[in-house]
Amino acid sequence: MATYSFYALHVDASIHRYPMYTLVEAGTNQEAIHKFAVEHEMKVAELEPDGVWMEMKDGALVMYSVTEKIQKDRTRRSEV
Repeated sequence: MATYSFYALHVDASIHRYPMYTLVEAGTNQEAIHKFAVEHEMKVAELEPDGVWMEMKDGALVMYSVTEKIQKDRTRRSEV
């Protein structure tokens, strides 16, 4: 499992609230995008190399950058 961050880069005018920054735990980038869309009741409008356009209930579009967060392993190996 990895952690993916979603950060809003562009937002059309909308009457609905949208998340500016969200973290999602998922196995892959595609799974993270799907989880994010379902959780926030959005649809994937278009995938781009630098992010994803999500469509809100009223048709407004939000462009999110999607980044996999690198988690440092906090366990140490014992030297033999």
